[in-house]
Amino acid sequence: MAMPIYAERVSERTGRERNTSADLQTAYKRVIMMNICRLRYYGEKWLRWARKNKHTGNNSHIPERHQHKQVLRQYAHGEYEINQIFYDEYARLTAT
Repeated sequence: MAMPIYAERVSERTGRERNTSADLQTAYKRVIMMNICRLRYYGEKWLRWARKNKHTGNNSHIPERHQHKQVLRQYAHGEYEINQIFYDEYARLTAT
C-alpha cells in the first residue's frame, strides 16, 4: 500500500539532480485513495456474490467470519460500509 510513498522517495533521490523535492502529502493522499478504491472493490465483490446466489439453493449470506473487519463492515446480504476514518482523512487532505 505504501508504493506511492516509496516511489515519491525514490524520485526525490533522483530529483536532487534536478532540484526538486518529494511531495509526500500527495503521495499519502494517493495511498488513502487507493485504500478506499480497494475496499470498495472488495465490498462490491461480496455484494455481487450475495446477489448472484440470492434466488438459488446456494448460500447467499456472507459468513460471519467475513463480516467483521476493522476497515470494512459487511452485512449478511452483501451491503457494506467502509470505515469513516478513510473518508475523513481523505477529506482532510483535500481541504488543505
